[in-house]
Amino acid sequence: MITMMGARSSGKTSYLIALYWDISARQEQDATWAMEALNDRARKLVLKGFEQFTRGEFPDPTMAGIGGAGADSLRYRLSKPVDGMRSRIFRGGSKTESMDLDMLDPSGEYFSEPDLLMASNAEANAFRESLINSTGILCIIDPDRADGNQYFPLLFRNFTQLSTLLNGEGGGKLDIPVAVCVAKADQYPEAFDNPREFLRKWMGRVAFGVLLTYCEVTEFFAVSAVGRNNVEKDPATGLYRPKGEPQPEKVFEPLDWLLKNQR
Repeated sequence: MITMMGARSSGKTSYLIALYWDISARQEQDATWAMEALNDRARKLVLKGFEQFTRGEFPDPTMAGIGGAGADSLRYRLSKPVDGMRSRIFRGGSKTESMDLDMLDPSGEYFSEPDLLMASNAEANAFRESLINSTGILCIIDPDRADGNQYFPLLFRNFTQLSTLLNGEGGGKLDIPVAVCVAKADQYPEAFDNPREFLRKWMGRVAFGVLLTYCEVTEFFAVSAVGRNNVEKDPATGLYRPKGEPQPEKVFEPLDWLLKNQR
């Protein structure tokens, strides 16, 4: 079970749609990976997001709330058939590796306001249970933060709370892998070359140190839902929009790494 987390408007919804788009293309080419929506909310998100992308729009950041809120998560299953001689001998056929991607915080409320995680209600209870049962975390970080790029308070509160939730009052490093993704990296091409170094310089050593303190198994990625040179600014609204069909870049790699390292 992989849990997604990220602030409001950090690009989680666009990432999910782009991932579905990318895996569908891979499936057509070599029939390796597949991505299946497991509940009604997840199916509606894919359909609505696809419609918006094909109209030259980014998915609405609040769109992930469609189809009902509360404790019901957006859930997808990613599967990869693994075939070979050992599989045929010992398992009588091909083996399939799979993981569930659980997106219980679509609006980013819990990441943006970490105190909500410890509230006593059905949604917070479900989110805590999801985190406790997770075998990996996909953390989406948007370099273009609206609050003056003050990452430290947000990361510190989130990861100290996660540490307590997963390890008890003593805290300590998380014992599950964390894939840290620079979102919207088409606007920051240098992030693709070295996402770890990009984040260290961009957010500052103190904020970056939070990730090193609490994440024992960590990898850094840069991702783009639409691809480089494929975004333009609407002169009428001042908002950014895709120029053409999405060309997802590096969206698959974080989940591939998490599947290989999940605990």
